[in-house]
Amino acid sequence: MALKRSRLAARRRALGFTQESLAERLGVHPTTVRRWESGGIGNGPQPWVRRKLAEHLQVSAEELEELLSDRHGVLPWHSADEEDEVNRRALLKLLGGAALVAPFGGHLEHLRRGLDGALGAPTSAADIEEWEYTASRYASEVGYLPYVQVLPALIADLAEVQARLVRAPEALRPRMAHVCGQLSALMAIALFDNGDPEGARRYWRTAVRAADESGDATLRSHVRAKRAVYALYEPPSALPALMLSEEAIAAGKGGSHAGVASGHAIRAQALALLGRHDEARSALGDLDEVFARLPDSTVADCTSEWGWSEQRLRHVQSWVHSHAGRLDEAVAAQDAALALYPASAFRGPAQVQLHRAMCVVAAGDPSEGARYTVRTLQALPQHCRDNTVIHRTAVLVLGAIPERARTLPAVAEARELLALPPGPS
Repeated sequence: MALKRSRLAARRRALGFTQESLAERLGVHPTTVRRWESGGIGNGPQPWVRRKLAEHLQVSAEELEELLSDRHGVLPWHSADEEDEVNRRALLKLLGGAALVAPFGGHLEHLRRGLDGALGAPTSAADIEEWEYTASRYASEVGYLPYVQVLPALIADLAEVQARLVRAPEALRPRMAHVCGQLSALMAIALFDNGDPEGARRYWRTAVRAADESGDATLRSHVRAKRAVYALYEPPSALPALMLSEEAIAAGKGGSHAGVASGHAIRAQALALLGRHDEARSALGDLDEVFARLPDSTVADCTSEWGWSEQRLRHVQSWVHSHAGRLDEAVAAQDAALALYPASAFRGPAQVQLHRAMCVVAAGDPSEGARYTVRTLQALPQHCRDNTVIHRTAVLVLGAIPERARTLPAVAEARELLALPPGPS
């Protein structure tokens, strides 16, 4: 049964908004607001809409979550002793059921870090080896596991590596900075994927500083390249991604690194997005040359954020050819990419399917391209549907639809699903 959000509707009315006027402020279709309140959209607004909704309803992010869940809850304590408040809240939530254990777990982690700090042991080579293993494990989990499953542990581990970096002897500090650079980049990826580009930008800055301190050209190049990847999905222009891709290539100092390959890949994709299709094709040639020189271990790594396997190459080719309208080359690249992705992947295959939707639009059938987009999004597992990269790729598909076709029913439905304004954009 759908959860009717009566408190959300009541808050809207208390501030003088109709469903239509609130929808206009948020840039969504009025039907979308009606579905939020009726429970027709079960998980409520997408992450990129929630911040604006909270602002217009004059509530905090936490209060908005309460309205969306329609829980009446317990009034917060106002204890003079802040730590006692944390203890009491954690205990209350623990007693409330397994779904609310996470805050208590965070409190226990705070206690553990305090004990570890009290011991005061310096960071050893064995500690760093353990952290290097931990960072490599996260690199295979971010982008595959649900956000709520990865983020709490990643936050706790980042807090600990900060303390370990402070206590690292000078000779071991570059290796510890290397771990900090990797974990900070993975945090940036997790935040961006889940609708927090501002938080991601802050972590990218930290990741770049840590990578530079590590002195490792491979990591310096790779962190900058990953930053460029996500800049590609930030409107309104691909120019920042193009500039960052050049930085990644330069940081690699001519080596055969995954970061250098990513730099050339993003350069090709950014040029395609800017409509500079001949330059983008030339950039694909540069990418092919770098890919041919990559170490076998890098090419064989098809699940880690630090690998650069053939599926990535085919993905980039699919992007570039789809944006250029080179349909035969695009479809060949899409077929190759989809055959190479591991079964656990969701983001990459969904993007390639959306490239295919763009090709359907380019072939002259905007309605079917829009329907293909909707089917691709609806086929995703629930925890994957809010992914920012997938959402942005879908927006690019709809942006390729000619303005005269944007009022077609299938196109309007797709735009509503993505919380876009009903008219031309």
